[in-house]
Amino acid sequence: MGRKWNKEGDTLLKQLFKNNKSITDIVTILDRTRAGVLSRIRVLKLRRKFVNTKNKLSITHGKIDKRKWKESNLSYIAGFLDGEGCFQAPRESCLRIQCSNTYRPVLEWILNIFGGSITDRIDRRKASYKPLFVWYVDNRKAVECCKVLLPYLKEKKEQATLIIELHATFGTTGKRISEEVRTKRNILRQKLKDLKRVRH
Repeated sequence: MGRKWNKEGDTLLKQLFKNNKSITDIVTILDRTRAGVLSRIRVLKLRRKFVNTKNKLSITHGKIDKRKWKESNLSYIAGFLDGEGCFQAPRESCLRIQCSNTYRPVLEWILNIFGGSITDRIDRRKASYKPLFVWYVDNRKAVECCKVLLPYLKEKKEQATLIIELHATFGTTGKRISEEVRTKRNILRQKLKDLKRVRH
């Protein structure tokens, strides 16, 4: 049987939960079992309050390390992105590659190869859900990833190609774009969206 909870333990749990600490962090700090922490959260009827819809807890940044661009690493990452990755153009002048996973170490490994950022998130639906981690790279770094991974990608190869083509329409920052370029971008972005609906 686990240790009984006391007033001091409940106070610390409430504070950690209020500060949006992950369940994993709370378990470590309080030196208790995951089941015990989740059970106490339910007893105390704790609920998270979110200021924004993105639920960001912390962000870790990394830099590109081309020394690690070995074939074995690139083929593994390409396979991972084929299954878990998302190639997108959320805004007219923004390109992004991202993937989500509950296992942070594999995303940290990708971060140390391609740079970018990792965001820790909380799933609001249930306290017992594992923390979710999201790795992403934007714009120039995203295009660089696409170019080097293109020979190894299978399912997402066409999406990566569209990211590269979209980036080719980006001119000098601050310069007004023509209607012709804007139309081309919109067509490419729509193609990218349509590919996400295709079942393989």
